[in-house]
This record gives sequence, structure tokens and C-alpha cells, in this order.
Amino acid sequence: MDDLKKHLQADMRDFVAIMPEMKAAGLTRAERGIRVDGKGQYIHQGLSWFRDKNAYEAGMAVLDNATWDAEIPRKNRFETYVMSDEITSIDIENLEKLSVPER
Repeated sequence: MDDLKKHLQADMRDFVAIMPEMKAAGLTRAERGIRVDGKGQYIHQGLSWFRDKNAYEAGMAVLDNATWDAEIPRKNRFETYVMSDEITSIDIENLEKLSVPER
């Protein structure tokens, strides 16, 4: 567990260091999740949200050129999604007002 904490601290430190560039590129939100497989190995996955395609491309360039802690083994996988719908925590609190948009 200490290895995981050290790993996550190093990754967060490295990500925070590039945040000004990511913000300038058009980053609107960032999240990170952790998964542990059956062998006890952990994988963390970062999700980066950008305002548009140009911002995404600029942000990917920042990520590609960033200096990451050499002790953290990296296997990058990039996926692109266009978000079609969102249900927020405010929507969930006010379910009676939630409606399905006409398509």
C-alpha cells in the first residue's frame, strides 16, 4: 500500500506541474481512478476533459512532452469520446425535474 501511495503522490506531483499548460490548452476537468487486479497489482487511469477538439489536441501534446517520474512504469492508452449526455449530482438530487431531451 505504501508503494501505491508513493506512486500516486509522484503522479499527482507531475500532473500538477503541467496544470498551467493543461489549463491554457483548454482542460476543463481531470479525474483519476484506481483499479486493483486479481494479482494485487494496481493500475491508475486519468481522465482529462477538454473544451473542444483543438483543446484536446493541445492537451495531448502537453501530456506527450511532460516529464514523468521514471520510477512509475507507464503504459499510455488514449481514447477519445464525444460526450452526448451528462447527468450531474445536481440532476440526481432533483430527479423529479430530470427530463429526457427530444432527439
